[in-house]
This record gives sequence, C-alpha cells and structure tokens, in this order.
Amino acid sequence: MSSDLIIQDRDTINYIRILKVFICIGILAAIVNYIYNRSLWTDEAMISTNIINKNYRDLLRPLDMNQVAPIGFLLIEKTLVNLFGNNDWVLRIFPLVSYFLSIFIFYKLSFLLFNSSKLSATACCIFSLNVLLIYFSSEVKQYSSDVLMSLTIFYFTFYVDKIRSKKSLTILAAVGVAAIWISNIGIVILFVSCSYLLYLRFVKQKGFNKAIFIPIVVWMITFLIYYSLFIYNHPSKSYMIIYWSNSGSFLPNNVLTADFYKFIYFKIGLIFNYMFRFRTYWHFGLLFFIIGLISAIKNKNRFVLLIFPIVIHFCLSAIKLYPFDTRLILYQIPLFIIFFVKGLFVAYDFIDKQIIRIPVYLILLPAFLNIYSVIKQTPYQRQEVKKSLDYINSQIKVGESIYVYRKGIVAFNFYADKYKNIQNSRIIYGAWKKTNMDSLNADVAKIQNNTWILFSNVYEMNEWSDEKYFIDVLLSKGFNIIDTRKFVGSSCYQVTINK
Repeated sequence: MSSDLIIQDRDTINYIRILKVFICIGILAAIVNYIYNRSLWTDEAMISTNIINKNYRDLLRPLDMNQVAPIGFLLIEKTLVNLFGNNDWVLRIFPLVSYFLSIFIFYKLSFLLFNSSKLSATACCIFSLNVLLIYFSSEVKQYSSDVLMSLTIFYFTFYVDKIRSKKSLTILAAVGVAAIWISNIGIVILFVSCSYLLYLRFVKQKGFNKAIFIPIVVWMITFLIYYSLFIYNHPSKSYMIIYWSNSGSFLPNNVLTADFYKFIYFKIGLIFNYMFRFRTYWHFGLLFFIIGLISAIKNKNRFVLLIFPIVIHFCLSAIKLYPFDTRLILYQIPLFIIFFVKGLFVAYDFIDKQIIRIPVYLILLPAFLNIYSVIKQTPYQRQEVKKSLDYINSQIKVGESIYVYRKGIVAFNFYADKYKNIQNSRIIYGAWKKTNMDSLNADVAKIQNNTWILFSNVYEMNEWSDEKYFIDVLLSKGFNIIDTRKFVGSSCYQVTINK
C-alpha cells in the first residue's frame, strides 16, 4: 500500500472519529434538554391535558381544545403515564426515544444509500446536531415520531430491494401499519414506498413475485379503517384549515401567479434558513442540495425517491389537506440532509481533483455551525411557567389572589394542582382580548389588593405586548407593583392598590 493511501485511510479514520464525537454531542444535548425538564408550553399543555384527563376510549374520540394527534401516539403516551405517573419527563420519554432510534435508523439508511461510512457518518452527524430535531426530542408532540417512522419506512423499503425475501416484506408491512397509527405523515411516505414497490414489480422485475403486494394491501386496509374511524368528518378540520390558512401554510394552487412561486421559494428558504440554521447563507445549503439531487438523477441512484415526499407535501398543501410549515415538515429534515451531504461530497471531490487539494475536514464546517447553535440553545427554554408558579407558591399568603392571563390558562391549570398554596388561593381567569377592550375593564375590576398576576404565552406583535399594556393599565388605575419575577416566556407580578 502506498504512503498516500495510508495517509488517506488514516485521515478517514480520524475524520469518522471526529464525527462520532459530534454525534455524541447531539445526543448529550437532547439528554440535557430532557433532564432540564422545561415547562410545557401551551400546545404541549393542551395535548397533555387530554392525555392525562381522558381514558383510552375517550382518546379515540375528537380531543378537547381542537387538538389533533395520531391515535397510536396518544395511546402510547397514555400507557406511559399510567405506568410511571403524571410527570413532564414521562410525557417526553417517547419523543426522546424516537430521536435516539432515528439516529440509528438514519445511519443505517444513509449507509444503505451511500455505501460509504464517510458519507453516512457525515449525514448522521448533521442529523444528530440539528437544533430542531434536538428540541422536538423533548416536546410532547408526535413530530419526533414522524421522523422515526418516515426513516424506518424508507429503510425497510430499500431493504426489501436489497434482501428480496418474504420476511423483509412482512417487516415492511408491519412498519407501515405502525406508521399509520403513530404518524400523521406516515401515509405520505407509504404512498412513496408503495410506488417504489410497484416499480420493482413491473419495471425492474428482478426476483419479485406477487408477494410484493402483501404490504400494499395491508396498508390500504389499515388506512381505510383508520381514515373511516378517526379522520373522516373530523370536527376540527374547519378550525385547522382556518388556522393554517392564516399562517400562510397552504400553497396557492394557481401556477400562473407569482404567489405560487413565492410560496415555494419562501418555504425552501424556511427549511435551509430556519431548520438548518444557515441563516442568510441558506442559498449555499440549497446549492449543495441541488447538486446532490442532480447527482442522484444523473446516476439513477435510488435515493432520488426521497424527493417525492417533499413534492407530495407541496401538493397536499395546495389542496389544503396538510399544511407545509415548520414542525409539520420536520420529517423532511433527514431527506434534505441526504441530498445536501451528497452534494457536499460531489463538490468536494470535484474541487479536490480538478482545482486544488483541500482537506476533508473542511466538510465539517456545517457540523461546526450546528454545534454552535446547539450549545447556544441548550438547555432550551420556551414558556417557563413552572418557574413563575414556583415563585408565586413560595411567596403567596393566605387571602391573596392570582390573576391568570387568558392565553396562559391552559398551562396554569395543567400545573396548578402540584402547588398547595396556589390551590388554596382565589383564582381569577382572565378573559381580555386586544379586540375587546371592554373585557379588559372587566378583568381589572376583579383584581383586588395583593393580587398576583401570572403571564405566559403572551401575545406580542411588533411593538405591542399584552403584558406591558395590561400592567400599564393597572398602574394607571392606582395599582403599585411590589414584586416582579421574569423568566423565559413567563412572568409574575404582585400588585397592591394605592391607599
């Protein structure tokens, strides 16, 4: 073996060792977030209230507060609560485990596609260090399991192509059934998987018989049952369409308008800017993604299949069946990473061989950027209402009241029974909305001497803040602030009346 090859092998070994360390950093960040046990924010508190207060049968019916979640996810969460108790860390076990399993499956999938430990480890490193994936690993929502199920379906779809056995088809069928129950996005990935299986049967035709229809038929029957029981005529459908329409999450369906292309451009920018943290340099991320996609198409690599869920999701968005926005497209992060990493290595190989020799470690730059974001945002905090409640509970005296800001009521009610002094206090539930100032006067009239004001999930827009406006009104009405504590996403005030 030549000295150049020995050096290259040594560089590759050291490169992969560094990647393993980086992957461990991502895992450690997820564990730190989990142990930190941040307060549930409003959406989490809503879904968790349903999980805690409803029995198994009731969870099969439409949820309260317009919440929607896969039935399998709800039943898993309910079982964990019944086994280990009503605690935030219990509710977050399943998302955390989903994140850990996703790292393992993603590496297996990457290696199956790339057949290169260097490319697979690089992709896995960027995946494990993604800030959003780490954040959702400790959020009581189904988005972490969306990622797990989509990766698992793709892995076993390509595994079927590689192994070509009835056992692999049976495993794929079982994985698909689980995905339908656990993940809202599972049916999209299964549609792509089904198309690939039919391609193998009728176009590629290498050793596949009628057994390939087993998973397809099983998935169709399972989805029809699930759809008829839990999706058809769902009472929250109209609310969800209005909510996501107001959020600008549906693709305009007229391809002749500028809005159609602006939407696609903005959402692609959202993925590379917000989800990948490339910020103003997100066009470079898009460039490498395009290079990877072109390479896959040119070389007829099967991982070009991974682009289809993205296209399908845009189509579903256009007909208002599934919004294209932030957490709902979390499952697409690993799909983008695979094309991005492939493009990164294609560009590296071209420059290294045709222009100038460059160290392979330069490819680690995206990983370093991710590490910076991970360290900066660990432990993650959002609406730390528990800290406000801890303080109020330690300071409140007999006879004092608590006013709860309207948008913070759900989180307050979720935690209130854990605080003895708060339980024994008079609670005033706010009703004030910016669009109804009469309700503000009604709320202020209920506030007496020595009242605690609790804020979380505060509405803020531009220079407007509900919290600041409400406190200013109290001051103008003759109240004094005698104590204040501010935390991330939550705050509390003790007010008294001037005499």
